[in-house]
Amino acid sequence: MTNVESILQKARSLSNSDQHTHLLPNWVRDRILGLEHYPGDDELWDISEIIISEAMVEHSEARKMYTLSVLQSSGGSLPLEIEHCSGKYLRPNEPGAIVFSGPETTRMQGTGPYHSIILNIKIDRLRDRMTDLLDGREPALDPLFSTSFFDPDVAIFMKALVSSYRQGQWTGRRMQTEDMIDGICKRLMTVARIKSPSNKPQKLTSASMRRVLEYMHEHLEKDLSRDVLAKIAGIGPQYFTAAFRKHMGFNPKQYLLELRIERSKKLLLQKSSLLSLEEIAAECGFYSSSHLGHEFKRQVGTSPGTYRRFA
Repeated sequence: MTNVESILQKARSLSNSDQHTHLLPNWVRDRILGLEHYPGDDELWDISEIIISEAMVEHSEARKMYTLSVLQSSGGSLPLEIEHCSGKYLRPNEPGAIVFSGPETTRMQGTGPYHSIILNIKIDRLRDRMTDLLDGREPALDPLFSTSFFDPDVAIFMKALVSSYRQGQWTGRRMQTEDMIDGICKRLMTVARIKSPSNKPQKLTSASMRRVLEYMHEHLEKDLSRDVLAKIAGIGPQYFTAAFRKHMGFNPKQYLLELRIERSKKLLLQKSSLLSLEEIAAECGFYSSSHLGHEFKRQVGTSPGTYRRFA
């Protein structure tokens, strides 16, 4: 099988193109051979696995987005030409080649097919995250627009993001993806030669930990965000997961899942008010009764229905 045939076969396996492509202009839609698109939990970014017939620049200025693209494979014979306000460069047709573009990227020219993973992220969101990581310093991102580059860590984070959303809703996904976005930001700063601060990681005090745990107990039904929990703790979001793990012995998404399972057990055992599995799932922060059933059986060893029946 040739490289082009392999890419076209992959295009046929991507499953949700119709859900997103109908919103796009015809000239964009005509170039898409296959697409799986996933909006982020906070609507400030989205991740896609996409196969296109030829390169294009679409809506970056109107959407005020940065776009990070990691090439998975290419059927093109010539490098991709990219034009930015600061100049032009070529991206090689090699797996792992990365392009960082934005509103001032004016042209991309090349014939594929190209198979890529693409992260679109609001400009303010990316710059705010990097500013937090730099303890208040503004990031200088110009070097990222001047050349294609390779970074295995960025490529791994991008694949992991797609995989995370392909699995559907699950407990702790939002916290994990926030950590992965931070990981991408850190790698981009390294590529741009932005020096990270040498401050020691922040720690959780007993009082701040108590506030976080109380909030988690009281808001189990919500889709809890790492950034919100970090704000309650009074430390930077980039330090929160590691600080929580050091204090508790496991990460916040594991603790949150344990809390939700324990609450669901109590509700299943209530004889006075017999809630449906859907009601229990909603009250405990699971996305559906099937989500509750999957996590409950994985953690407890039996289904919620069986647990209730023989309790």
